[in-house]
Amino acid sequence: MPKALGFLIPLSIVIVWQGLSSQGILDPSMIPAPASVLAAGVTGIKTGELVRYIGVSVIRVARGFLMASVVGVLAGLALGWIPALKTVMSPFLNFLRQIPPVAWIPVFIMWFGIGEGSKVSVIAYAAFFPVLVSTEMSAAQISDNYLELGRVYRFTPLQVLTRIIVPGSLGPVFAGLRLALSSSWRALVAAEMLASASGLGYMIMISRELVRPDVMFLGIVVMGLLGYAVDAGAVRLQRAIAPWS
Repeated sequence: MPKALGFLIPLSIVIVWQGLSSQGILDPSMIPAPASVLAAGVTGIKTGELVRYIGVSVIRVARGFLMASVVGVLAGLALGWIPALKTVMSPFLNFLRQIPPVAWIPVFIMWFGIGEGSKVSVIAYAAFFPVLVSTEMSAAQISDNYLELGRVYRFTPLQVLTRIIVPGSLGPVFAGLRLALSSSWRALVAAEMLASASGLGYMIMISRELVRPDVMFLGIVVMGLLGYAVDAGAVRLQRAIAPWS
């Protein structure tokens, strides 16, 4: 029952939204009725266009996110575990972290063209820093008592990393990964709107030009649902891998 309460607000919004639309209070050219958005989704599924756009966007997010996760976790562990490395690298990384991913889109297009390389690069850039910062902070905050215990048992540096640093960092790392997933979706929309001929971001952009607000809202809703599903999956994975976190 408590979990079901979480759907009460969105369900209420949809009911009120449909009611206002049915009464003619909302302008359908600005805010289409939920029924119209649903109909657009059914049509998109039948034609295969919606499924294709979803597939393209999911693959782009997955590629960029995985790249950022691997590099971000490794770099974060290194910065958190080696103070000298953090001293050298932190100013430069903090400088890069302040630059919005959207600002890099023209640069990545110039470097990698308008193909998948530029889009995946923008997504990876957006997802990298949440993973890096959370991993670095968690690795740096490992209790000295645990490290001392490792010295007592004469752990090698690799054993300290795998038995103390990594397990103790998993909770914050997963939090960073969840933030990185959200950042990946936001970067995806920007990349697909500016330089793409496929994907959900492109679908939203082209529907504006075609004056199809129902398709526009459909793209927004689908992105929200996909993001929600992926985040829920990340939570389940965390509980399975690190139930203590």
